[in-house]
Amino acid sequence: MQGVVENVWRVVPLVLGLGIASMGVAGCGGCNQASGDSSRSGSEGNPGFALPESMTVQVHRVHNHNPENFTQGLLWHGDFLYESTGLRGQSTLQRYRLGEEVASHSVSLDSSLFGEGLARVGSTLFQLTWTTGTLLRWNLSDFQAQASLKYEGEGWGLCFNGTHLVMSDGTDTLRFRNPETFEVVRRVKVLRGNVPVRRLNELECVGDDVYANIWQRDTLARIDAKTGRVLQWIDASSLRDRLPTGSLTNTDMPDPPPPEALNGIAFHTPSQHFLLTGKNWPRIFEVEFVAKSQQAVAWVHH
Repeated sequence: MQGVVENVWRVVPLVLGLGIASMGVAGCGGCNQASGDSSRSGSEGNPGFALPESMTVQVHRVHNHNPENFTQGLLWHGDFLYESTGLRGQSTLQRYRLGEEVASHSVSLDSSLFGEGLARVGSTLFQLTWTTGTLLRWNLSDFQAQASLKYEGEGWGLCFNGTHLVMSDGTDTLRFRNPETFEVVRRVKVLRGNVPVRRLNELECVGDDVYANIWQRDTLARIDAKTGRVLQWIDASSLRDRLPTGSLTNTDMPDPPPPEALNGIAFHTPSQHFLLTGKNWPRIFEVEFVAKSQQAVAWVHH
């Protein structure tokens, strides 16, 4: 999703208590505290609509992350992190080792493109763009460009479940696409209880589930890819409290951009933990998702 640098606004429907529509800012810059919650409603507890398990994050390790990266997509493969960054004229595709702030390999996108979600299928990386309807494809090894594909609508998040590429576009719908043609095979509406969950953003496919950032919230959803039902609602707001604050001591150097929205999910296979970061965040957090009651017990014993 998009940055305040764009100075672009778009309407984001937010489902409030009685279904009253509100307006949402289209940029990520300074927008992580939304005024409404599209997945909260007084009717979500109606009989027949199972509510998701309430979860939080337990941090195991903290790694450095380049604060200049406006993170749009993140994935782990073969001892490296691959990252798609956004903003027009600044969008990149990067590869680096966990904890390193300087990419070992990087390529810049055309200045007309705004980088978005990222997924791997075999030896090919697939990178979405925001409003241009262009799917970029890159060789995994050397980032050589392959033929691009076109799609309709906006591109936000992307992941690969072993069969299909799963794509979000900021709505409450996940689209499952053929990785060869990028044609839509099926669609799934995402529901928390009986309430649509909008602003689905960066995605990570793990088994039969899809994990999604909810734009403008420090929240993730674990989604059953078959039914669209939210299985877990994950509060990651505590991570923001662990971000460093203050200006650089060297006044000749510009301060890094302030941390923006939580965005970036990668499943770290060596540890079986998740790696979470955000737009212009100087840290990547290695976490597991635990029930809130379980975390409370853990704090008591530590």
